[in-house]
Amino acid sequence: MAAVRDVILMVVVLFVFGMGFFVINFATKTMVTAIVAIPMVNNSVEPKQAFNDLATTMDRLDYLVFGVFIAYLLGIIISGWYVAGNPLFVFIYFLVTTIGVIVSIFLSNVWYEFSNNALLVSSLSSFPITDHLLTFLPMYATAIGILGLVIMFAKPYVDRTL
Repeated sequence: MAAVRDVILMVVVLFVFGMGFFVINFATKTMVTAIVAIPMVNNSVEPKQAFNDLATTMDRLDYLVFGVFIAYLLGIIISGWYVAGNPLFVFIYFLVTTIGVIVSIFLSNVWYEFSNNALLVSSLSSFPITDHLLTFLPMYATAIGILGLVIMFAKPYVDRTL
């Protein structure tokens, strides 16, 4: 049953990481802009370069969200293959995947409203992968749920009761 919940868990964790890293990126860039505006820091080359490098490094958090997505995708594929799937449980898997897709619809709408806020829209250009993943989260959840369903229940059934 744990492999069934993976779709819901993937949707929620991806949303949490995406929102968290987006907020961290926005907060860091806002602080760096305020710090670099201080005349004492602005006149020195090394601190100014260090703070600007920090702001540039925060743009890489987008790739970390993509890494979490790929890790969950591979985890669902691998666990779907190794978990013994009885064809009687296809309905339960489909039902839980449908619940995951419904949850992802709400989370996608929350992401859209949050990321298109006038205050935060400047940071959205630093997160193109996260924006795409979270905007189309219901489609990805559906595709991954169907992929997990096929992998779990389409393999040859082996009776392990001996």
